[in-house]
Amino acid sequence: MANDEGGTDVRHTRITVGDLTFDALVAGPDNGEPVVLLHGFPQTAHAWRGQLTALAGVGHRAGASH
Repeated sequence: MANDEGGTDVRHTRITVGDLTFDALVAGPDNGEPVVLLHGFPQTAHAWRGQLTALAGVGHRAGASH
């Protein structure tokens, strides 16, 4: 995985929306077209790890909540 600013590293982050805060995995450049990946029960965001790096590799900002 790339380690540059717009790279494909998957990182843990927290996203706050109103009163709610979500733990998430994100990858891709901050200014990339956003893509949100949703998983079903009992999966977690880790199910999307391969897709996060692939989407980041083509310039998207991809995220999946835990």
